[in-house]
Amino acid sequence: MSSRQEVDRKNIDKINKILVDYPRIVSRYIDSMPRKTSFTKLEYVRYTCRFLDYVVKEMKIDITDDGCYSRIKPMDIDAYMESIRYNDDGTEKSGMYRAAQLAAIKGFFKFLKKNAVVINNPCDNTEVPKETKEHEIVTISEEDYATIIHNIEYGVGSLKAAETQKKWKSRDLAIVILGLTTGLRLSAIVGIDIDDIDFDNHTITVVEKANVSRKVYIGDNTAKVLENWLCDRELLVDNTNERAVFVSQKRTRMTPRTMEYIMERITHNTKCKITPHKMRATCATRLYEQTGDIYLVQQQLGHKSIKNTERYAKVSNEKRIQAANILDSIF
Repeated sequence: MSSRQEVDRKNIDKINKILVDYPRIVSRYIDSMPRKTSFTKLEYVRYTCRFLDYVVKEMKIDITDDGCYSRIKPMDIDAYMESIRYNDDGTEKSGMYRAAQLAAIKGFFKFLKKNAVVINNPCDNTEVPKETKEHEIVTISEEDYATIIHNIEYGVGSLKAAETQKKWKSRDLAIVILGLTTGLRLSAIVGIDIDDIDFDNHTITVVEKANVSRKVYIGDNTAKVLENWLCDRELLVDNTNERAVFVSQKRTRMTPRTMEYIMERITHNTKCKITPHKMRATCATRLYEQTGDIYLVQQQLGHKSIKNTERYAKVSNEKRIQAANILDSIF
């Protein structure tokens, strides 16, 4: 079973488990979007059901009655959107998060309208939440990188734990180097199979968002790190049916959560909190600083829209100082 099939199966199982407690019409809504990925469907299920829970609790509506949905008005949608605006600690949730919820709910009512369950979509005039603050792009510094490499080499924690980690150090190093040099998302990295790597042409075939398959190029150093891990992998993994490149100590394909745990372990003492996504941000930022080519960065990250790439194109303070000195010397 391929990594994508594994992910799809797990997501479908989660979807079916959630839908057991909700009316059949929600299942039909999800069935109406065959082109969406299993991950997107799972998110839509969660967001839609969360909204229906609110409707039951706050409006005292019986959602098992299809006729109830006509009672939901635009002001009810606005009230719900306001109810999910803040975290428990009072901080505001991101506009992207709230917009995703609105998209799922709006899609649900669009489906109901199409099937004559409701006459109007109460979400039509609801303002889409926007990001109110710009998130700072945090990258991995040279000092933190040195700390990470040291932790991988010698292990962290108790002597026993460190000794166990050393057996897997070539794997952990391969994850870090691959993330930093390709900018791949965590989901794409865990999904790589042995057959996806073409060492002759220095490419890796990966499957990313929306089941998009593409080839990424790797350099000699990255290829060598991967080859070292695959050699160690042969000694550690005796299950020839497991084709995943990155496996856990259970000798099965590593999950995204396991990879996050590894990152937490090897970065526990860095000055900046390091997450898997910061490897992607570091790759993008460094590539832009070295080339100044935002379109190259876009291709490297696999972004469909250049707008998603532009946030990585912030000029560093060092570059600004350099520019100021150059301009100052002109006059």
